[in-house]
Amino acid sequence: MSSDNFSYPELDQVYAASYLHSLIKYLKSKNEYKIVSLLEGSECQIETSTDFARGSRWDAYKMKVYFYVPENKFIELDEKEHKTLMRYCNNMVDRTYGYDVTQSEIIPKPRINTSTAEEMSREIIRIQDLVEKTLSQNILPEDVLEKGRQMTHVYLYLYCVENSLRKLIEDVGNKKYGLNYFNNFKLNSDVRAKIESRKREEMTSKWIRLRGDSDVFYMDFSELGLVIANNWDMFKDHFDDLQWILTRINELADLRNLVAHNSYLGEDEQEMIRSHYKSILKQLGVQQRST
Repeated sequence: MSSDNFSYPELDQVYAASYLHSLIKYLKSKNEYKIVSLLEGSECQIETSTDFARGSRWDAYKMKVYFYVPENKFIELDEKEHKTLMRYCNNMVDRTYGYDVTQSEIIPKPRINTSTAEEMSREIIRIQDLVEKTLSQNILPEDVLEKGRQMTHVYLYLYCVENSLRKLIEDVGNKKYGLNYFNNFKLNSDVRAKIESRKREEMTSKWIRLRGDSDVFYMDFSELGLVIANNWDMFKDHFDDLQWILTRINELADLRNLVAHNSYLGEDEQEMIRSHYKSILKQLGVQQRST
């Protein structure tokens, strides 16, 4: 089938929800109940590009499918199961559409309280809307627009893992010390001074939205690592090894700084973020399921 026989429609979130519903129904008909159990209750996002998929249809574009699964249901599929999922993902795409699925990914979604979940959802929707409005204006070259689409997912990974760590610190602190938990953390004076400086700056800059009612929301990625390291006795039940979590936090912090300065991250860096995101949330998920 050539490009004369199919189109390249925009696949929005409404399409993604319908796609997921149809995929689960199709998987049930094929008795793939392990994958069905994993995907039920998940959320689906679809990312298309103008890069050629280089599959059986020479002029079809790449399509990536992301499934965000509740962390208490998350399991790793083996290679055979993942190939099965990929095959069915491709089968579900209308063949009149010029897209071939080249990647499917199952990502654990952190279990967080309702207020935090609503805030994160609003922020994610705001970012997606802003990106789509920018892209629709068509003021940038296509290669730059494609990189912008990729970086949207990068930001979402970083946003979710950073705020999941904040939520962990807040929950552990509250359980140990109560509402005044942050003042009881072992933390050097330089970090506390930076927090107070950021709070003062927000108070004097009225156009900057306040980050939250807890000091933990005024800390950057690497400073969250310092809280965990300096108070390891409180957090050691949540992670297997201190060096393990600090290495990942520091690597994510470096990449977040690049994103904050609008730098494009290559596929290796994007894969590192996805891998660290899944491994950190899996550690948290193991602990949460056992408590």
